[in-house]
Amino acid sequence: MHNSFCNGEITIREFIVTNFVGVTSSLGSVIFLLGLWLLYKAARKRVIEKRKQKFFKENGGLLLQQRMLSNEANVDKAILFSLNDLEKATDHFNMNRVLGKGGQGTVYKGMLVDGTIVAVKSLRWKEMLKNSSMSLSFFHKLTIEMW
Repeated sequence: MHNSFCNGEITIREFIVTNFVGVTSSLGSVIFLLGLWLLYKAARKRVIEKRKQKFFKENGGLLLQQRMLSNEANVDKAILFSLNDLEKATDHFNMNRVLGKGGQGTVYKGMLVDGTIVAVKSLRWKEMLKNSSMSLSFFHKLTIEMW
C-alpha cells in the first residue's frame, strides 16, 4: 500500500474531508458568535428597559401619569416631549441658547416645530438621583407650576 503523505500528495477524499471539517467548524464558530451577540443585545435591551422603568417611578412619572389620566383641570395643557423633540428645539442643547443655570440644571431657550418659544430645563440627574426625595420634590413643584 502506498502512503500518500510520504511524497506530499493527498487523495481527493482526504482533500474533501479536510476542507469539509474546516468549513463546518468555521461556519459553526460564526453561528456561535452570532448567537452570543444576539443574546448580548437582548440582555442589554432588557437592562435598559428596566432602568427606564426605575427612573420613571423614581422621578415622578407615576404622579404625572395619574394627573394626566384624572379629570383635573388643565390636564389638556400637559404635553410630553421626547428627548429628540427637545434636542431639536434647543439645537442639541447649544450653549448659545442658555438662559440661565441653577442648582438643579441649565435652562435653554428653544423653539418647537410649530414655532412656539419654550424654556427647556436640563436637569442634573446624577446629583438629583443621589437624593431621590429632592427629585420628587422638584417634580411636585414642577407639576404644581404647570397646572
